[in-house]
Amino acid sequence: MNRNSIPPGYQPNDELWTQNTEVFAAVGDDHEPAPARRKVSNTGKYAIIGLSATIVVALAAIGALLLSRGGGWDAMPNAATGPDTPHVVLTPPASNQVTVTGAPPSTHYTTVDPPTAASSTTSSTPTTTAAVLHAACTQPGQTAAAADGTMLTCDVAGDAGTFWMPVKPAVGLPCTAAESGTFGYSNTGAQLVCARRAGSAPPVYGWDSPGPITSGKHEPGQICNLKKDVIAQTSSGRAVYCLPADGSTSPYIGAWKPQS
Repeated sequence: MNRNSIPPGYQPNDELWTQNTEVFAAVGDDHEPAPARRKVSNTGKYAIIGLSATIVVALAAIGALLLSRGGGWDAMPNAATGPDTPHVVLTPPASNQVTVTGAPPSTHYTTVDPPTAASSTTSSTPTTTAAVLHAACTQPGQTAAAADGTMLTCDVAGDAGTFWMPVKPAVGLPCTAAESGTFGYSNTGAQLVCARRAGSAPPVYGWDSPGPITSGKHEPGQICNLKKDVIAQTSSGRAVYCLPADGSTSPYIGAWKPQS
């Protein structure tokens, strides 16, 4: 038998040829070694151990507190556990004692004189025998007769003081030429003015409502606003009217004038 011949039943050992082979990439020249693992110092280890022990102790304390309160931890504290047990709260009765602070009540007494008998005499408003219309007077409510027989009374004329005025005029009642431009007050307290009736010839005078009176005192000839002003009082209590100014064509500028 030739030495190069293969004997019958021979099977070659191809175990090495059937193994899986892994191919790794070549390591380049720029390869950097893995960073060295950082070592924890002994101080850090002790700190971590102490913190862990603190957490364990805190958890144990919380568990003991829960056990001491309810004998165990209730996972469903809001679950219905039956009807509520009624609670009775006893409140002690309030004390009836009253404590008074401060000074004791005064013991001073005031002597009240017995009422005197009412006087049987009655006072009447004094009446004079003569007065001048619009003249100043000193005693409000006093009455007098003018020279022409007109009854006058001492009354307040605006805020100028007290003057002799006609006795309680009323809207529509007649007044005299001497009273023209004067103010009076009705029984209801409304302010009235004695003015000439428009278009009357001969002139007829009567008491009428003046309407809105411009505030302040205004003398004849002073400027007024034709769109706003109607009537005002002078410093002597006479009535002046806002009329077109002489020679002016302005629809706004007027002048205070007495009624003609």
